[in-house]
Amino acid sequence: MTSNLEAYAPLSRMIADMLFLAKAERGLVVPPHEPVRLLELCRQLVDYYGILAESQQLELDGNELIVRGDRLMLQRALGNLLINAIQHTPATGRIGLSVCRQEGAAVVKVRNSGPQIPAAALRTLFDRFVRADQSGEGSGLGLAIARSIVLAHGGSIAASSTGEVTEFIITLPLTDGQADTCLAVPPGFGGQPHQDKGDST
Repeated sequence: MTSNLEAYAPLSRMIADMLFLAKAERGLVVPPHEPVRLLELCRQLVDYYGILAESQQLELDGNELIVRGDRLMLQRALGNLLINAIQHTPATGRIGLSVCRQEGAAVVKVRNSGPQIPAAALRTLFDRFVRADQSGEGSGLGLAIARSIVLAHGGSIAASSTGEVTEFIITLPLTDGQADTCLAVPPGFGGQPHQDKGDST
């Protein structure tokens, strides 16, 4: 009986994820406007998932910024990106999270070293059931869910991959008047990200 329940667990999670995506596409996911501390949230995610990156270098830096939204939903979006980075970073590789402010918005960057993602694959990376590494595990819904959550919060999500560095950038709206804190060109990173703000039609 237990083995049967364990076998159905992944299917149950996939169904729940598909229902969430369907609701999000219809504008039915409306997050509350509660204050969420982004740097604190990222620090908790690093502490939680750090055990999965024992052979990799996991770093967090930045400034505390407060956005309005659903903490659990943002935790899920950022957690999906962090898990994705850990899974695609080779042993002794580097994973970095940063939080900063740029042009009136909160910016969270998740970067990792590893094989470059082809440009064609970047264009569909946030679609359902898409995996850059077809030999990897998972349903291929994690990045699609992250995208839906970010869009529900009025933000945007982008991805770039150049050389041996892949970077995901989440941008969320801010309402305060703090000065920009993002570096114009993060050390060791470059390239133009493929940005997804949803359908323009």
